[in-house]
Amino acid sequence: MAKVVDSHERVLAALLSSTTRKEAAIKAGVSERTVYEYLQDADFAARYAALRKGLVTDAAAQLQQGLSPAIATLRAIVTDGQADIRVRVASARALLEYGIKYSELSDVYTQLEGKEEESDNLYQAVLVAVKVQCDNAN
Repeated sequence: MAKVVDSHERVLAALLSSTTRKEAAIKAGVSERTVYEYLQDADFAARYAALRKGLVTDAAAQLQQGLSPAIATLRAIVTDGQADIRVRVASARALLEYGIKYSELSDVYTQLEGKEEESDNLYQAVLVAVKVQCDNAN
C-alpha cells in the first residue's frame, strides 16, 4: 500500500510540474497509462484538482500583489514630462486597455453573481413545487 501512495505522490508532483501527461509520466517514472488510470480514480482526480486550484490561487495572489506597483509605474511614466512621448503613449494605452478589460470583467462577474442568485431561487421554487405535488399525490 505504501508503494501505491508513494507512486500517487510522485505522479501528483509530476502532473503539477509538467505540461503534458507524457512528460508527467516520464518525471514520475510510470507509464502514461498509469497516469491516465490514476486520473480516472475519483479520489486521485479530486486531490489533483484541489492541488491545481491551490496553485492557481497562489499565482493569482502573486499577480494581484504586483498590480499596484505596475499601475504606479505606468502612471509615473504617463505623467513624466521628461519621458519619451512614445513611451508615455504606450504606458497610457496600457492603462486604458487594461482598465477597460478590468471594467468589462467586473461587469461580467456582477452579472454572473446575479444569475447564480436567480438560479438558486429557481431551484428553491422547483423544490417547493415538487414537494407540493408529492404532498397532493399522497
